[in-house]
Amino acid sequence: MTTALDPTAAEALVEALNIQCDFCRTDIVWTITVTDASMPVDAHPNPDGNILLLADGNALRAAVLGRSMTRKVWQEQGHALRTRHALTCPRAEEWRHKTRRTSPPTRRRGR
Repeated sequence: MTTALDPTAAEALVEALNIQCDFCRTDIVWTITVTDASMPVDAHPNPDGNILLLADGNALRAAVLGRSMTRKVWQEQGHALRTRHALTCPRAEEWRHKTRRTSPPTRRRGR
């Protein structure tokens, strides 16, 4: 559950949790989406971004904003928006599908 919508709290967490992408060395932060999936997000704001970061204790929650009008409202309220790192990393294809199987999983017998 999100505990703060304060952009200052989220920005402080971005500074604390900032790391570099192993592939392109860009500053990123790992976030948790509303479906509890992990998602790397560019650490630096992007005026065309659609990811709103929210402080949730010591974690960053990522809210994906759909409509451009919604994004504009959040930006006007002082929230910096960001971009999914998978969209900006020049080597995203190398890591984005890393855990996907090339064929469907096989069913084990006897279990």
